[in-house]
Amino acid sequence: MSPQHAVPLSQHAVPLSEQISLLRAAIAHGHVDATAHSNLGYALFQAEAIDEAISEFRAALLLDDSHTAARYNLAEALSRQGETSEALALFQRIAAEHPERETVRYRLALAYLEDQDFTTAVEHLSALLAEAPQHQGAQLQLGYALLKLQRWESAAESFRKVVQNEPQNAGAFFNLGYAYNQMARYDDSIWALQQALCIEPAAIDVWDTLAFALNGAGRHSEAALALEHAVQLDPLNANVFVRLGFTYAQLGNLDAAETAYATALKIAPEHENAQASLELLRRQRTPLPIPSTPQFLV
Repeated sequence: MSPQHAVPLSQHAVPLSEQISLLRAAIAHGHVDATAHSNLGYALFQAEAIDEAISEFRAALLLDDSHTAARYNLAEALSRQGETSEALALFQRIAAEHPERETVRYRLALAYLEDQDFTTAVEHLSALLAEAPQHQGAQLQLGYALLKLQRWESAAESFRKVVQNEPQNAGAFFNLGYAYNQMARYDDSIWALQQALCIEPAAIDVWDTLAFALNGAGRHSEAALALEHAVQLDPLNANVFVRLGFTYAQLGNLDAAETAYATALKIAPEHENAQASLELLRRQRTPLPIPSTPQFLV
């Protein structure tokens, strides 16, 4: 979510660098109040000067601790810098002061997600959806939080609601397919992932996950085709080559499996899964030595 500023900086297309210079000049000439610092912080944030923006937002709050825009923007800037705990505390205060603001409550829920507190995020998103059931952003983020908690069925239910209202949301279809995979509902997963690919046909992760579902359903030939397409899209993806090797092995095509594993190791020489898979495959293909003397069963 983008930062907010209390007063529009300009109604005209003034270059951002010029806006920053004008705001700094105003402060230098004695126009020192919380809004001036907050607006300068906002402009700096837009210019990706995040550390300077944080300093300006803090300066604004020193002048006026009740300046909501400065506090909100400070929280956003801290979140951008990965300071999720401090950002969360700021969003908590804003939400406590303005419980009627749906956007603030939603942003607080996202702050819990950013702070890896998925359980509390689910609680806040569920409460928000109870009052605003059409809030698609909250529905999508609820599904994501439920995935992180490995609550697969609940996550799938959330993503189903999203795709019902947003049939072009490839990410929601992908997450729905992922949740179905975790429940071994492979046919449902295949359907959802195919919907995602209709929307974003070049999505490597979707092709890869589709192959997992196809393998789970015993459709190894189709899984191989999906992975072959994936490596055409991204020929430097070692993980996909490893899964392609596994799939070829399932089909009994051991030469192709060995080539796929070897290709993965050319891309990523330290890839442990590729190393282990190739070693296991070669052991399985090595015939036992002929005993030097006859062996008899007694």
